[in-house]
Amino acid sequence: MLSTSVAIEDLYRPYKLKKEPHTDEAHFIKASRNAVLLFALLLFGMALLSYFWQRYSELSLIGFALGVMAFAYTGLLGVFSQRFLPHVELLNLSLFL
Repeated sequence: MLSTSVAIEDLYRPYKLKKEPHTDEAHFIKASRNAVLLFALLLFGMALLSYFWQRYSELSLIGFALGVMAFAYTGLLGVFSQRFLPHVELLNLSLFL
């Protein structure tokens, strides 16, 4: 998940400084605080969704948690395999061109 630091420092700050070069630091502090609140609300919403999803499914809590972890770490496994197995081509993008 995108963190507040990445959202503000790596995405928003360069965009804002390109648009308005003389933006003061107080603006970015306020934007960072607002981003923390936004991400807290998003995480809260995801927690509620997961709670009701697990509660009304036939999965046990541990089965549900392992399923969520498997879904979340699939991308990490792909990055790991590309770094340590560079000769294995997981996806041939030339097929889509």
